[in-house]
Amino acid sequence: MIRPILFLISFLLVLIGGFFIIQYAKGLRFDTKSISFKQTGILVATSNPDAAQVLINGDLRGATNSNINLTPGSYDVQIAKEGFHTWNKRLEIQAGVINKTDAILLTKAASLSPLTFFGATMPILSPDGTKLAWIITQNSEAPEKIGIWVIDLGSIPFGFSREARQVTDAIPGPDGRIYWSPDGRNIILERINGKFLLDPNEMTTQGKLVNLTVKKLQDLQTEWEKQETKKKGAQLKNLPEAIADIIERKTSNFQFSADQTKVLYTAKADTEISSNLIPALPGASTQKQERLIKNGQTYIYDIKEDRNFIISGSSEELIKWFPTSRHVVIGDKGQISVMEYDGTNKWTIWSGPYESPSVFPTPQQDKLIILTNLGNSNGQTNLYIVGLR
Repeated sequence: MIRPILFLISFLLVLIGGFFIIQYAKGLRFDTKSISFKQTGILVATSNPDAAQVLINGDLRGATNSNINLTPGSYDVQIAKEGFHTWNKRLEIQAGVINKTDAILLTKAASLSPLTFFGATMPILSPDGTKLAWIITQNSEAPEKIGIWVIDLGSIPFGFSREARQVTDAIPGPDGRIYWSPDGRNIILERINGKFLLDPNEMTTQGKLVNLTVKKLQDLQTEWEKQETKKKGAQLKNLPEAIADIIERKTSNFQFSADQTKVLYTAKADTEISSNLIPALPGASTQKQERLIKNGQTYIYDIKEDRNFIISGSSEELIKWFPTSRHVVIGDKGQISVMEYDGTNKWTIWSGPYESPSVFPTPQQDKLIILTNLGNSNGQTNLYIVGLR
């Protein structure tokens, strides 16, 4: 008699336990107050670097990378790691929806190391962000260094300039300049006596410079304009028609993120972005957005999620994409910051003198390059690496 009863009890316990396990796997949690199961949402707390603390409404709930079940509602989420800026965001958790943090943490104590030692002026980044060119205009200690230099940022050493290469010993002069061709294959040296095409991968001495003829220059510019028009056309095709129209007609400039999923733009007229241009995605950003566009303000439009965020109320600030495609670099009045694309987590990276707009992110996403004199009495500027990780 006892054995059948024990079997029945064991069977019921297994049945009840299995039921609870199934409900738990579905994201349901038992609420002791209502004596019922409630659907939860899942917060996937990730960070780079990982092993950071995850705090929900100030309470420690674990470490990244982990999944945390939360009942629907608003939560203040912090991801903190010693020595790094704390990531903060208010998230709206919805039932049955996965929300991911993707927190990229940057160090509080950015390191500083020289990239150049003999002076640097007019630094300019290639259109694809992989090469940086600059000019050494004068150097009594090493006159052989005078000229135009290039470094590949994808393999930049930390604190040394041994990978930089000189591409010519010519300089533009007081009324000249250098700039990259739109395809990034050449540098154009503009001097009072003409324009010259330089290969950034080899050395061309002054004596071997060949002045571009008017026809050659016109042909190159026509080809470059065709390339730019084709590129912009392909980018705008990815946008909803209403956004593409605003970008083309009502912005002074625009930049697409590296992954082409977002566009940074400054408005030159007041307008409004219609709501629900694309169906809402599960787990989309729940940060406050701004669809009323004001002249002179800078915004980022998220193409995948149809959300528009205000980044700056001043068109005078330097704003450019960081290679993560989730952050922008902002330079303003002796201060450089990195901020998330939705306007949250703005962290000061550098506070001090620098030559605006000479702030350049590197493809590795862990460094900035700035042009500064760092208080040199002779006013000579050099390029410095600011380490972010």
